[in-house]
Amino acid sequence: MAKKSREIIDRIPAGPNFTDVITSAPGTNDESRGGGIMVDGSSGSENRFIVDRMDTTTIRTGTSNKEVRTDFIQEVQVKQSGYNAEFRAATGGVVSAVTRTGADVFHGSLGTYFRSEGLRGAARPTLRLNPTNQNIAEYVTTPPADFTNWEPVMSLGGPILRQRAWFFGGFVPQMNDQERTVTFRQNGVTQTFKASSEELDGNFNVTGQVAKNLRAKVSGIIERTNGAVSLPSIEVDGTSIDNPTLFPDQNRTLTYNDLYSGAVDWVLTPKVYLNVTSGFLRYGTSLDGPSGDRLRHTFTGTNVTGAEFADIPTALRQPNGYADFISSSRNDHDDYRRFTLNSDATYYATAKGQHTLKGGVQFERIENDVNDGAQFPTVALKWGRTRAALDGRQVRGTYGYYIVTQNRTFGQIAANNLGLFAQDAWTVNSRLTLNMGVRTEREDVPSYVEENPGIHFGFGDKIAPRLGFAADLLGNNRWKAYGSWGMFYDLTKTNLPRGLFGAEHQVAYYYTLDTYDWPGIQCAHPPVSGPGCPGTFIEQVDNRHPANSRDNNLIAPDLEPVRTQELTFGIDHELSRSMSLGVRYAHKWLNQTFEDVGTLVPGVGEVFRIANPGQGIAEFPLAAECPTCPAQPGPERVYDGIEVRLRKRFSNRWSLDSSYLLSRLRGNYSGLASSDENGRVAPNTDRFFDGLYQAFDQQGNAVYGRLQTDRPHQFKAQATYDLPWGTGLGVNYVLESGTPLQTQVTQKTIPFFPNGREDLGRTPTYSRTDLLVQHTVKLPQHTRLNLNANVINLFDQDTATGYNTTPYRDPINLSNEAFFAGFDLNTAVANTAGIRTDARFRQANAFLARREIRLAATLSF
Repeated sequence: MAKKSREIIDRIPAGPNFTDVITSAPGTNDESRGGGIMVDGSSGSENRFIVDRMDTTTIRTGTSNKEVRTDFIQEVQVKQSGYNAEFRAATGGVVSAVTRTGADVFHGSLGTYFRSEGLRGAARPTLRLNPTNQNIAEYVTTPPADFTNWEPVMSLGGPILRQRAWFFGGFVPQMNDQERTVTFRQNGVTQTFKASSEELDGNFNVTGQVAKNLRAKVSGIIERTNGAVSLPSIEVDGTSIDNPTLFPDQNRTLTYNDLYSGAVDWVLTPKVYLNVTSGFLRYGTSLDGPSGDRLRHTFTGTNVTGAEFADIPTALRQPNGYADFISSSRNDHDDYRRFTLNSDATYYATAKGQHTLKGGVQFERIENDVNDGAQFPTVALKWGRTRAALDGRQVRGTYGYYIVTQNRTFGQIAANNLGLFAQDAWTVNSRLTLNMGVRTEREDVPSYVEENPGIHFGFGDKIAPRLGFAADLLGNNRWKAYGSWGMFYDLTKTNLPRGLFGAEHQVAYYYTLDTYDWPGIQCAHPPVSGPGCPGTFIEQVDNRHPANSRDNNLIAPDLEPVRTQELTFGIDHELSRSMSLGVRYAHKWLNQTFEDVGTLVPGVGEVFRIANPGQGIAEFPLAAECPTCPAQPGPERVYDGIEVRLRKRFSNRWSLDSSYLLSRLRGNYSGLASSDENGRVAPNTDRFFDGLYQAFDQQGNAVYGRLQTDRPHQFKAQATYDLPWGTGLGVNYVLESGTPLQTQVTQKTIPFFPNGREDLGRTPTYSRTDLLVQHTVKLPQHTRLNLNANVINLFDQDTATGYNTTPYRDPINLSNEAFFAGFDLNTAVANTAGIRTDARFRQANAFLARREIRLAATLSF
């Protein structure tokens, strides 16, 4: 467990969000490839985020939903393992924050933060294929937009009635202004464009000592964002390949995110303590602007160069990435709600030692109402490309092929979940405490089509026992040993029912591109051919075929929920009153998951079974069309980590939190967020078990190995020092192994690793230094002025963090029998028409983010 108090938060370099301060803990990293905050090898969609006792985890994806300002945080804590049964479903960690409250003396602050383009490091290059010659890879460093960002901060806390009721309030209005000047290649006109965004963050709470034995707290955290319009893209020479008729953009994304919570703590008797907590979370997005009122054409590839395009008139030639309208889609609304009501009781008993018995009931209701997506079709023009059809054909028209799509998401859901837990902290004697507990959940995964069934897990499906101990080895409180074992279940996010239970509609219609008159392609009602849909119809692919239809239900009848286990041991030694040394070992493994197991069906698209991979209806997913194809390997993820941690609490002007972690993360499944898909956050619908291809290499062997967020060596240090004259220094330093790289090729539409995992080595060793420098001036009447500079990536290191690992831009198209019998990739490529090499292969395509300097001035009293 790692904890950051207000005292330390004020002294360390960090971003503005409360989750930015927890990654100094060993085994806790913010990995973009892992989908966000990762704890002991779990993915970014497997944690629980709690603010003022209210679950703020994103309902759809399982990531953090509330960006609570560190200015308003009293304490942040991350529980990596061994957490008690009272903590609800999480197969990763539990991150909790408590906001600041008032006291009997008035305290407040007034200040501002400031950022600008001039305070950032060198712009990072972008790896791309040349827009007019796709056979050339190039790095371009485009001029960033000039911007200024002001964040005024105000807070005030104090008594409403002294010794009875207190309040705290904080407010941050954030204003960001951008400016960019470009010359459009299409018409040679030079224009300057401006974009402004506004964000309002408010925090308030009232705490009251209602009676001598009764305390209550009500809090709220409110966010509003008026997003910026898009600016045109810019090339190195200041030109833009964008369509000038699309600018100035008029589309803004509007968001809201509100959290309200209340808690009552009642000491009924000296032995009985009751708590009731309730909360309401509401958030959503919508689009304000003209998007979605016409059909749109986009370019993948270019028709500017190439002998096959020689007859195309100049007026119809455009570079890769061109679009003739900003979007055929609009977000009318996408609204989420969570209501919780939790009640628990604690009883202190004596029986062969002291017992802290606790039990509770946790109720949750979640809702989603969405209408988002294409109001008109999009025609994606694939210049010079060959379509690898699902039935094995390689099809291409005179100029390539095109796809017509009109993807939409609409529907409503509501579902109730109920959790029960009981636990006992048994202090056997002054040197040994045993923790025993069990929890269970009753969960309904809803359908967006009312008449179709969802998924139900009963209390018997999710029984999760947890055991632990803590021992004072010598009886002097200087040597402490601890350990725990536990079973943990996930609470299903709405991403799966949204995608496969009737909300999302994604059908793609493929045609040969036999005309250069691309503006004349106006397919309004595919797959019907005609003057508006020229060329030969190739096939349709339904990527969201409903899995829960009553007449063809593809949900496994014996479906099991996502389950993990862990075993941890540790020992801490107090070196002095302020310094300790600890060693911890964690072994965590995945028992089971459920996913959409996809099968490519010619003439239909990709059909998904909802099942436990490798079991039941998902054991032989290709059996109908390929009796000789192998079974689906089951999911595997195993994490082992040994950490050594040296900590010194703040005293004598300085503090230190340092650690070294030796770990291994291995398997074929990274979890509910996919590191095999660059950190895709799509719980239970990732690509791991689709088409069976991703599970095997070119030799027909099942693929296991180091997962793509594996970092065997990690060293972290966080130190603070207060100089005698009021200047404070805070430093974060991290040094880590790079992450595995492996060749990736696409078979039909499914990516796979032909040479297994880690055949391309690893990314370079990662290191970063952050610095906070601040100076406090004491003024009359207990007033202080604080001036500080918060620098992330102090030395502006630009280490490569990702590489292009795809040698080919087009898929191979082997039969199932040929693929699983084993094959030679080079031969398969040579025998497949239209395969193009990717000039970006093995070149760096992601880099450590630019240095960011954030200046602040705050007057406090």
